[in-house]
Amino acid sequence: MVPSKQGKDKFILAILSTKGGVGKTTLTVSLIDLLARDGYRINAVDCDVHSPDLALRLGRVKNWDRVLPVEIFPLPNKYKKCKKIKVICGERTVNIENEKRGEVKVKENFSPKFGEYKLNLISGNLDENKTGSGKVVEGVIKTAQKYDYEIMIIDSAPGSGYPILAPLRVSDFAVLITEPTVLGFNDLMKIVEIAKVNRKSFGIVVNRWSINSELGEEIKNWAKHKFLGEIDFSKQIEQSLKDGVPPTIKRSKISEQIRKIYQSLEKNEVLRKGSLSFYPDKVRKIIEERTLEDLC
Repeated sequence: MVPSKQGKDKFILAILSTKGGVGKTTLTVSLIDLLARDGYRINAVDCDVHSPDLALRLGRVKNWDRVLPVEIFPLPNKYKKCKKIKVICGERTVNIENEKRGEVKVKENFSPKFGEYKLNLISGNLDENKTGSGKVVEGVIKTAQKYDYEIMIIDSAPGSGYPILAPLRVSDFAVLITEPTVLGFNDLMKIVEIAKVNRKSFGIVVNRWSINSELGEEIKNWAKHKFLGEIDFSKQIEQSLKDGVPPTIKRSKISEQIRKIYQSLEKNEVLRKGSLSFYPDKVRKIIEERTLEDLC
């Protein structure tokens, strides 16, 4: 579900998963490349502030154009209205001020090492041993929205807490990526529920399909029209990581599978058929029948 190239409203696409290591960033980089080659103006946004690696996957940035601090108020929001707050500590009084928790980095007109096009790259990182990742994610998104784009594609942090809620809430469409394991299926149900509660349109991708195609088919049947496609487990993806390029660069089965997912995103009518139906009894039966070997 992407806007027409004839020009219309800006569009935000979020790539989400509840756990790391399921191929979220690989799919993000691939979609960025396909969209940019089709002529869209792209803002590539890394909201995985604990472990940002989108810039590394697109090509190392030698010098960022801007590095902006993200400061947060360290007390509950209800105290924000107070003009001055002091904490009494023994015989001392300590002024409460905003604290730096992270940074937002911006690189305009950045050319990935594998493409001749240009895009805006916005990335954030949480300072070491600091809390407040959700606020840093907010800062990344607010900064990204200031730069011109037709499509903003967000590589979200894994999980189910506030760091993924911020990208989800601003998105026009979310791609939920999982893998065909019982834990992956269970995590998928959680993130689908979050998307539904927030009334967000979404589609589902199953990565590493070939490690358990039977369960992959069950997820596909469960997802119905929300299913965007599958990506097989392949050494080609591992090799593309080593080469520093998206797997779509070379023609292969994996490349074609990702291109089909991209084509599914372009078919608006496929993704506007209402909410996903749930089958809790069936899902519970699937989980109960899986063995420990299946879980690993």
